[in-house]
Amino acid sequence: MHVRLVATYNSEEKKYHIYITNIQKDVLDVNDIAKLYEARWEIELLFKELKSGYALDELDTKNVQIISAFIWTSILTQV
Repeated sequence: MHVRLVATYNSEEKKYHIYITNIQKDVLDVNDIAKLYEARWEIELLFKELKSGYALDELDTKNVQIISAFIWTSILTQV
């Protein structure tokens, strides 16, 4: 597997952000990768909140409609 190490300077935080990715440079440049990973991190934090605050990781059902309803209800309460 070929991976790429990219770094970008965040002037607000006054530090570098370093990413390891398999996205080729002709697909996304460094700034786009930083934006992508920032968005992915926000999604990870949302799922962490949903699992801990709403116990979505402990649902005792396999019914897709019920799971979907719980997820959407939890997301809407976050908004």
